[in-house]
Amino acid sequence: MANLAEIWSRAAAELLPPRDETLSEWIERTIQLPQGLSADPGPVTLWPPQREIADSIGDPDVERVSWLKSVRSGYTFLLTAAIARDVLDAPQPIITLLPTLSDARDYIVSDLEPLFAASPSLRGLLSEPEKHEDRSTLLHRLFPGGSLKVIAAKAPRNLRRHTARAVFADEIDAMDSVEGNILKLAERRTLTFARRKLVCGSSPKVEDTSLIAALYASSDQRVYEIECPACGDHFELLWRHIEWKPGEPESAHAVCPECGGVIEEADKPRALERGRWRATAPTVKGHHGYKLNALVSLLPNCALMPAARYGLN
Repeated sequence: MANLAEIWSRAAAELLPPRDETLSEWIERTIQLPQGLSADPGPVTLWPPQREIADSIGDPDVERVSWLKSVRSGYTFLLTAAIARDVLDAPQPIITLLPTLSDARDYIVSDLEPLFAASPSLRGLLSEPEKHEDRSTLLHRLFPGGSLKVIAAKAPRNLRRHTARAVFADEIDAMDSVEGNILKLAERRTLTFARRKLVCGSSPKVEDTSLIAALYASSDQRVYEIECPACGDHFELLWRHIEWKPGEPESAHAVCPECGGVIEEADKPRALERGRWRATAPTVKGHHGYKLNALVSLLPNCALMPAARYGLN
């Protein structure tokens, strides 16, 4: 049976007023990236595809968000930022799910704690383990009105003792549970909340057994389409659109499938800024799914030239 604190937390979460500021706006206004967490510490500027994903995560009317992603796409950061906003503005019970115990500990130490410490409005909000030894550990943090529990998929028994309004899961295709589908177990922890939030992200592994691929297939299946600077048409940038002269990967460029226009590396920022997410299964409601490959990333190692050299996708 839920104790009085849990009942109050659930009731308060259901009465939360709508937010006037989107999550992407809040991130860019509030979050400071610490040294060591980013090559560019300080205020955050999200890259174009991240903004809508962030806003879906922060939208209380969107129950599920699933992101089939490439590596280094910023999912873990958006997940941490969403947790930070809930801690500050909408306290509630939160579960974060990672594949292993070492992943869970590393997330706390390398991602969560540094971000909270670097952002003035977040500093000091999470309980410290040594100050609450009876109720808080490294992986269980308290804050006014709510709690954060970081759980390893290999230890699903820890889910049984907790309820949560929001579940954030990272790298779900790397999860291996002895008690079946860990995501289903986590989802049951949210059943008492009418406006729950279930967010999952992962790089895919084996297609036939990929959890994130299955979640994406059950969503509204959004793809990010860049804008061709020549004709203004939008298309999803895929490996088949990349061309280069034989033996000259430095000549790599994208080719618009509509007009044949050339998109050089220098054109990518503008093409991305004018890009858009398009739902390919728009009849699905309440479950936003995002698919994004590394070709649209602005990171130097994801430029078209190294993509051509190493077959990045």
